[in-house]
Amino acid sequence: MIILFGAAIFISAVLLFLVQPIAAKLVLPILGGTPNVWNTAMVFFQTMLLLGYFYSHLVSRRLRLPMQFVVHACVMGSVLLALPIGLPSAAWAVGSGFSPPAWLLMTLLLIAGLPYFAVATTGPLLQSWFGATDDPRAKDPYFLYAASNAGSLVGLLCFPFLVEPNFILSGQSEVWTVGFAILGALVLCSGLMALRNRTEHHESVSDVVREPIRWRRRSLWIALAAAPSSLSLGTTTTITMDVAAVPLMWIMPLSVYLLSYILAFSSWFRVGAVAAGRVAIVSVIAVLVIHAYGTKYPLTFVIGTHLAALGACAYACHRRLYELRPSTSRLTEFYLLAAIGGALGGAFTALVAPRYFTFLIEYPIAMGACILLVAPAAMHGRHWWQKQLAYAIGAVAIVVTLDALLPRFFGTESLPGARAAMIAVVCAIAAIVLPGANYRIGLIVPAVFIFSIVQQHLTGTIAYSGRSFFGTYTVRSGRDTIGLRHGTTLHGMQFRDPAKRRVASSYYHQKGPLGDIFAELRSRGQPLRVAAVGLGAGTVAAYAEKGDTFTFIEIDPLVNSIAQSDAFTYIKDARERGATIKSIIADGRLAIEASSDSYDLIILDAFSSDSVPVHLLTLEAVAIYKSHLRPGGIVAFHTSNRYFDLAVMCAQVALKNEMTFAIRFDLMKDENAEAERSSSDWIAIASDPKTLRPLLERPEWFQLRIDPHGRVWTDSYSSLFDVHWK
Repeated sequence: MIILFGAAIFISAVLLFLVQPIAAKLVLPILGGTPNVWNTAMVFFQTMLLLGYFYSHLVSRRLRLPMQFVVHACVMGSVLLALPIGLPSAAWAVGSGFSPPAWLLMTLLLIAGLPYFAVATTGPLLQSWFGATDDPRAKDPYFLYAASNAGSLVGLLCFPFLVEPNFILSGQSEVWTVGFAILGALVLCSGLMALRNRTEHHESVSDVVREPIRWRRRSLWIALAAAPSSLSLGTTTTITMDVAAVPLMWIMPLSVYLLSYILAFSSWFRVGAVAAGRVAIVSVIAVLVIHAYGTKYPLTFVIGTHLAALGACAYACHRRLYELRPSTSRLTEFYLLAAIGGALGGAFTALVAPRYFTFLIEYPIAMGACILLVAPAAMHGRHWWQKQLAYAIGAVAIVVTLDALLPRFFGTESLPGARAAMIAVVCAIAAIVLPGANYRIGLIVPAVFIFSIVQQHLTGTIAYSGRSFFGTYTVRSGRDTIGLRHGTTLHGMQFRDPAKRRVASSYYHQKGPLGDIFAELRSRGQPLRVAAVGLGAGTVAAYAEKGDTFTFIEIDPLVNSIAQSDAFTYIKDARERGATIKSIIADGRLAIEASSDSYDLIILDAFSSDSVPVHLLTLEAVAIYKSHLRPGGIVAFHTSNRYFDLAVMCAQVALKNEMTFAIRFDLMKDENAEAERSSSDWIAIASDPKTLRPLLERPEWFQLRIDPHGRVWTDSYSSLFDVHWK
């Protein structure tokens, strides 16, 4: 019996977490490939999970077992009307009266709502059925929750390593449909087994009424589920904004999150919440140190540190949740409240934070909340929380004071190292001296992040900060320049000096790769028609001359308003020179596909922090660009990335589309290059080899030998394992 119920719960969990990346990949390109698509999708799935748990709780409390079986069979059967999962051709367009989050939630409800809801109900309902049988282990069926989370982990890992490499999106939906059919058979057999072996000696509804649970305990269940859920999405945002919005980057944090559930709810892994809380403190200090030092390399170390902190904090909270679990009679209520917590934590990170915070403050807030929730005082009441709060405020004051004094004693170059060392020492002392370390560390974590941001505002370094569904933006003011940053990456810079205001600085300099491309196009002596996907600070407009038409396609209205504000004058100056500058708010690929224009140059420069939206680099995307090129036209990809060499993938995609390519890595060997420009990687592709011959005659440009059989990214397939890691 255990094997049958365990298999059904395991398969349901596999399907539950296999459908998430499938559905998210369907809608990702329509929203510009932004990492926040995954976070918002997670809120949707957490909400549907909550509804599924509510259904399980209601059915198990109100109906007798035979009627539960009949009702659930009807629910499972109704899913057949919504299969296979796919994006309908008649889906409404983004912006047609809906904000991006609202559009995404409504679309996910349409394509995956019913299947996900039906599968989400299976785990807790089957555990309740098992608890009603005469099996010896029926009195404490919580071990089946570990099996459920193990299935979830398997489902997640199967997607990037098994399902995605071997099936296109339509095939992935068919695989899920087959899996659902298997699940239906297992649920049917489990229900019949439960009816056959049910006992009349399990706890009844009247027993539940006589065992009141205080709302303080219920609130703690919700909080212990909410904090790690929020932290999981915050970790996802942190690591995806500098890499790529692909399933692998989504799945790693979620896998760690699920693994914490598996270990916390297992009977053989016996590390308590208090001990886990101490480990979490150490991992959180490590995150603070790399934040203070500004560490970006190596990638595996940075991502590993964030994932370790997520795992330690999530396990500590989930173990405490397990330690506070009720009897079997409260099983569905317990899971319902835990689901409420998970949904609230996800909603805070994905929906509330982008609307009300201009920086990623929700990440350290969630981290600090996890540490506070597993504090001994919060669990046992052994220490006065007022006293510990006073200690915590004192520790925060010490950190803030010392951090404010550091610039007086250290130069600019050594300041990050000094700040990191100071934070490590103060946190170590706060964690060792006196009881209640969780309170001090829990407050220090968000305080360090918030203070560093406030300090930049007070010193005038940050002239503007804003946030939208597509990311966080800061306009940083320097002595001679002003620059726009998206996340942690510079997206454009302009000189304050009117004499140098026209200079196309940073990645777009006249002596860089893009300057070479424009010089070649200018040699033809004709006005240019240019489409630039990704606006940034509008630096590309520095190349616009009288008679030219430059069309900027930017998906984020906030970026458009920043580029045309008083902070940057590239677009304003280009219009004054007589150039026609158009601005379109849309996804670049979709806008070009819908356009009837053709172009001399299409520039692909759309980044989310340092992450390139994958759907702009696929085989189908390049085919669209090719169809909108004039004779002799060029497509220029900006492929700069801290961690991956994307030029090879672009070259492979070009060859598959019967196009040629030329690559330049701007190493800036000329004197004083860094005063005006930044290192950058660009690849130019064209239909006619003669178009790129003048570029290849320059010593900086070259071609690579490309494996003609190499796998390329398509709309149905993309994996980071196919690109070269730096």
